[in-house]
Amino acid sequence: ALRAAGGRSRGAVAVRAEDPALAAARAAAETARLELEAAKLRAEAAELTRAAGEERRTSRAGALLAGTRNSDGSYAVSPAELPARLSAVSNFEPTEAEVARLCAAVGRPGAALGYEELASVAFDSELERIVADRRQQEAQRQAQEREAQAAAAAQARQAATGAAAAGSPTANNDLTTGTRILAALAYLLPLIDSIQFGIALTQVFPIFTPVLALLAIPSLVINALPFGIGTIILFGAWLFLASRPEYPRLVRFNLLQAVYLDIAFYLPTTFLALISGGLPPEIGGFLYLALFAVCSYCAFKNSQGEYPDGLPVVSDFAQRNVDQLTDEAQR
Repeated sequence: ALRAAGGRSRGAVAVRAEDPALAAARAAAETARLELEAAKLRAEAAELTRAAGEERRTSRAGALLAGTRNSDGSYAVSPAELPARLSAVSNFEPTEAEVARLCAAVGRPGAALGYEELASVAFDSELERIVADRRQQEAQRQAQEREAQAAAAAQARQAATGAAAAGSPTANNDLTTGTRILAALAYLLPLIDSIQFGIALTQVFPIFTPVLALLAIPSLVINALPFGIGTIILFGAWLFLASRPEYPRLVRFNLLQAVYLDIAFYLPTTFLALISGGLPPEIGGFLYLALFAVCSYCAFKNSQGEYPDGLPVVSDFAQRNVDQLTDEAQR
């Protein structure tokens, strides 16, 4: 019994030892079978393609030759007739040069083509190449047209931009001494328009008396006109000059900022004076001192050839609107 068991054990070991080789053989056989089936399918597909191509060639040849029987009973299409017949059959009309290519491909240059030539693989292949060449040429032509249209559009945009640039005057960024002085003088508007609040300032700071005396001269001239017409004229003049693009931008900016500064100071103080029955001289003098300090800052920045754009809100408004005001004036 032990010997029998030992024999069975050795047989099982031998079977297990043979398993890898058997598996490899089976895998190889399966691979070969699959390759054979694939080759068979490829052959069938090739045969179907060949048959379809042959059917297409023979059908086209028959259609091209329809009604072309000669006196000797043969059928043939002359090179002159071929373009019209191909257009009717295949919706493709070859040129004279392309007809010459077709005739040369079947070994019949300049001669009429019969069924054998029209149904040949050479005729079919050359016709496909001609169609492909025609499509490529058409694609190139369309691409060239698109490029030409894009170039024309770009040229038109450039011309429009050039015309707009020519129509718009170049910004005047002059910073000479005369420009700086004119820019600083723009702040005479708020100082003159609110001079009544500075009277009390001379009592506390007598040093301001000569300054206010000088400012009082144009103030008397402006206030000589009734109903505040003088101030309105001054406002209009400042705004008009600020809108003129031929003037230096530094001057235009300061003119506009002076108008905004005058509004920002005069309206609130006048409103307080109305609701309180009169603004106390001390408060009016203090506010005018603050206005004088702001105007002095602006005059100093202008003397340096710099924009006095450090005033909160007021400078932002002036920077945003100075060029917009010019554009509106041009329109």
